[in-house]
Amino acid sequence: MESGRGPRWPATRGGCRAAAVGALFTLAPWLGLHAQEPDTSPSNPLLEVGSDVVDGGVGFARDLWAVVSFPSRLDGRGWAKVGGVLGVGLALYTVDAEITAATLRQAGHQPHDAIREVGDFFEPVGLMGNTNAIWAAGIVAGYLTKQEWLRAPARDLLVSHWVAGLTRNPVRDFVGRRRPSDGFGARTYVRNEGTSFPSGHASTIVQVATILSHHIDRRWASAFLYGAAATVLFQRVDDEKHWASDTWIGAAWGWGVARTILRSPEGESSGSGVGLALVPGPGGLGLALKVPLR
Repeated sequence: MESGRGPRWPATRGGCRAAAVGALFTLAPWLGLHAQEPDTSPSNPLLEVGSDVVDGGVGFARDLWAVVSFPSRLDGRGWAKVGGVLGVGLALYTVDAEITAATLRQAGHQPHDAIREVGDFFEPVGLMGNTNAIWAAGIVAGYLTKQEWLRAPARDLLVSHWVAGLTRNPVRDFVGRRRPSDGFGARTYVRNEGTSFPSGHASTIVQVATILSHHIDRRWASAFLYGAAATVLFQRVDDEKHWASDTWIGAAWGWGVARTILRSPEGESSGSGVGLALVPGPGGLGLALKVPLR
């Protein structure tokens, strides 16, 4: 089966292909983002760092809670959307084995092989271990140079990945669905052993597409990013790492988490407006509770 897909990339391809997203991220100013003039106003570096660290921690906790508690904020339309996503997932679930078999039968033909090769190229971007360092570097570089166009996307990506992972992985371990490559069929579940549902790669790659599309804000960039993400979803099924329903639910979860993060800017509450802030005082630093009056 491998012979029909052409030569494989070398073993070191993971880091190189993950760096492709890093290159797109680095070129962001020319793609639609605009650098800001560095803030040259005098400030206490220690106070600034301490405040940012606390704000970042509080912001992460707020974002995590916003994701966990999202059902409490859904209205009728929101529940209808969730029902639609789950309905498509259920429909795919009923034919998961057939979809995988049909995909594998197309190996050695076009456009299967072309899509697979593109998916192979971008697949490492769907693994947090390959990209966390890139996003962390973007945060540090943006922080040191006071360039928000660089810090904000990197922060959103890193936070989104971790929030999604913390909420997704317990579900994966509890459900315990076996992967197609395990050879047990589409209806086999072994708690704390199966790791097929939901797809982490699908979740992560769709988060990258969603967040970079938001910050670049160009239609052609969005088409490219979501198109690349779609090839990775295809690759996960064709490589027998996930069933089609696993990738669909994983992608939907990744998109939902990313949109929640984007709607909840760092340092601001996503719900009631209540929040914490680090403020200077006579004796040093203190925490202030911010409560909106209306």
